[in-house]
Amino acid sequence: MFNKKDQIRMFMFQSVYGFATSNPVITNLIKAFAISIDQIGVIINSLLELGSQPSSIIGSGAEKEKFRRALDQLSYSVIKAARGYFVNAGNADMAAKLKMSQSKIIKIQDTNIVSVAQSWLKLIQPFVANMADWNITSETLTQWQSAIDDYSRVLLTPKNQLEARRQRNQKIKALIEQGMSYCTNELDSAAIGYKTNGNIDFFNQYTQRRQLTAKATRHGKFRVLILDDLMQPVPNVTLTQNNTQNQATTDMGGLASMDIKYNKTQNKAMADIYSFTLTSGTQNLNTGLIEIKHNQTVTRTYFLEPSGFIVPAYEPAIVKASETA
Repeated sequence: MFNKKDQIRMFMFQSVYGFATSNPVITNLIKAFAISIDQIGVIINSLLELGSQPSSIIGSGAEKEKFRRALDQLSYSVIKAARGYFVNAGNADMAAKLKMSQSKIIKIQDTNIVSVAQSWLKLIQPFVANMADWNITSETLTQWQSAIDDYSRVLLTPKNQLEARRQRNQKIKALIEQGMSYCTNELDSAAIGYKTNGNIDFFNQYTQRRQLTAKATRHGKFRVLILDDLMQPVPNVTLTQNNTQNQATTDMGGLASMDIKYNKTQNKAMADIYSFTLTSGTQNLNTGLIEIKHNQTVTRTYFLEPSGFIVPAYEPAIVKASETA
């Protein structure tokens, strides 16, 4: 998951990359700059792939309850029948080891039920050949083992996913640092050459897109970068602040920025909440609710593919309290 700092840097990478690749003739005048831009493109694609991976943790709730209930019921039915067998066979020791009510099984902690059920199964297994009359067969134990394994898998899933998310965040951090290194040590140095080869405007626009944050002003700002499915910038996309006449249009680098017209509302909780619409021909997208405070710049990247706009998965819109009921 991208944190706020990562999002700002990601936006900068995309803005610089989109601008440079939309001006290939000038970009290719300086080989070192062009090579580094290609590397930034590789980093962007890797970051987008990581950002699109699900971050939610599953394996709990309804799924966990379902498998636990199945394990509890099967465990109780098998050990109850097995205890009857041992009592009938005069094996008091084994009967005592399997003395367990259904309510006590249900109360066994999640972290212990797998090992406890496994120990019961191992106790019964040597006697299974003689238990057919008690409705216990090798197939019964196979089903029981499957129930134990299923619940064990559900318990491990959140741990495995937490570890996967930790590793993903480490990869994101490493890629962000790599991208920043390219910008600082390669692109910035190479870009100086455009000041002396007659492309000062290109240099100035690169410098503008290279900034990580806009200077604080009285107004909040909303910035968007629009890219197509080939990671190329999309110009002439209209950005509209909903319920106002406030508009901006993406430039040749796919970048648009606007000062926010602040809400005048009695509801303080919604005072800094806004929504916007992106429009390109017949395609449009409502961004959903976005929080933008005074002196804050919020940046987002959207993709315009043949099928329409795509909302970035790592930047979900705010949901109003009334919509969660």
